[in-house]
Amino acid sequence: MTPEEFDQQCRQTGKDWQLIDLRDGHYARFRFSGKFEEKPLIWDAHLFTLAYYFNNVVETGQHQQTARQFIDVGQVDDFGRRITIALNIPEINEPAIAKTIIMVRQYKRLASGRYEYGETVRVDKHV
Repeated sequence: MTPEEFDQQCRQTGKDWQLIDLRDGHYARFRFSGKFEEKPLIWDAHLFTLAYYFNNVVETGQHQQTARQFIDVGQVDDFGRRITIALNIPEINEPAIAKTIIMVRQYKRLASGRYEYGETVRVDKHV
């Protein structure tokens, strides 16, 4: 599916993005169109709260650690270009998804790899 076809499909739902999965307010997977290296594409986004990411996705072995928000631009697959984002917010909901889409679309120099930003925060590991 081209980004243009995807946009047309999304317009029929009244949104400019497509929700694929939303779990307990701590993780969402969604797709949206945008640009990468000045070319149109479909983003396959995985959005986490920072605490959820470090408690459930990565294995650090530590009970307490510090972390920063990040964007990790991955490879292209059948769903689009994967982008993983972890934000220091208490809940993933539709307004958080909409703000994340705006942030990614406005980030003009995005390239493959991981970008950390913002202040370092303490993340307690749930045991």
